[in-house]
Amino acid sequence: MEVLKIRPDQKEFFSHLDPYGFMSVSGLPGAFALGAVEKDDDDNDIPVGLCIFRLISGALRIEWIAVDENYQMDGIGDELCYSVVETARQIGLSRVEAAFYENPGRGDLCEGEREYFIDKGFEKDGGKCSYAKLDLSEIKKLPFFENSKGVKKLIPISKMPSVDIKKLADELPAKKHFGTMSAMENIMPAIDKDFSFVIQSSDGTAGGILVYSSEGVLTPVALGADDDVLISALLYTALDAASKSDEHSQVLVISSDHTWENMMETVLGQHQFMGSILVYELK
Repeated sequence: MEVLKIRPDQKEFFSHLDPYGFMSVSGLPGAFALGAVEKDDDDNDIPVGLCIFRLISGALRIEWIAVDENYQMDGIGDELCYSVVETARQIGLSRVEAAFYENPGRGDLCEGEREYFIDKGFEKDGGKCSYAKLDLSEIKKLPFFENSKGVKKLIPISKMPSVDIKKLADELPAKKHFGTMSAMENIMPAIDKDFSFVIQSSDGTAGGILVYSSEGVLTPVALGADDDVLISALLYTALDAASKSDEHSQVLVISSDHTWENMMETVLGQHQFMGSILVYELK
């Protein structure tokens, strides 16, 4: 069995192990996808395991891990977990997290994952994580969408000069409400400028949203504003723009910290699925 880093052209090869679309996370700044491969009798590669993890503040977080049902109990999941731990050691981190989600659509998988990670030495942590995946056809049903103020005043950053985009990136972290999945300098090269927006004010930037786009899925990766109304306006404007694009069909929202999580709870409401984080401390 071999563990390898999955290239973009290999994603479809492992898609049967990714029923909830976590592979799109692997394209985000500081995120990775590992695949486990076995050989069949004719020496052909068989995809048997998948692990999606990403760099957050001071830790690597495993967002998804799966092993083909025909190859379970053979240590494949252990090898994938070990690879994440080794990656953390190599880049000087002392903490690995495993997120598991209380998503009703996944039946007993959540509890099985929790027991698996605890068995591997992960300990309970008081933190929460959140995950929501929306079909764009649903966005008009979201609370306050029609009443979101200031939407028409938002400017797609594709229409902004580079110096103003840099100013946006510099100003966002100082906003009253701010959440991000990675350091801003890592996010900026990966964003889709057509679905990223800014609200300008007389003295600078009142708020902005930065969105990553890959294979028909949009993922907000940084969001900040001076007040709650602007947060809603930013998110819904990005969703509205996406709904008018033939290339995109879904939105994936994953929390990074409690600030981000609280914003998503406020904006997405009933679409939020809450979970827990388990922690493995590297010695």
